[in-house]
Amino acid sequence: MDYGHIIDWLVRKPGAFESYRYREDLFPSSQFRMAYDLLRETRPQSASKEYLKILELAAKQSEARVEDALRMLLGNGEPEGIHSQAVEALLVEAERIPAVTSVEIAPVDLASFDALYRERVQ
Repeated sequence: MDYGHIIDWLVRKPGAFESYRYREDLFPSSQFRMAYDLLRETRPQSASKEYLKILELAAKQSEARVEDALRMLLGNGEPEGIHSQAVEALLVEAERIPAVTSVEIAPVDLASFDALYRERVQ
């Protein structure tokens, strides 16, 4: 299910989220689900509304970038830090979000391959 097609409707009627038949499909990844669960623990009255704002950011900007922002916020260990304004601020300052994996590849010295090839040919 593509939540992008229904997010505008859900944001206008956040109460419908709780009883939405395909609600489980509105968690694109475990990061989104953990954020929602944490919102329910810390702000039960506004959890659905706040989660839908986060999902709207994912639909309108970038799901991957929102997921990265949620990963960073969840990793901070501050439950009150999960909210749509914090996610949006991280999207604006995208350079603050570290990559999931950072791989550094050293440049290859092709001269050593040439030397091996010459040895083998002779």
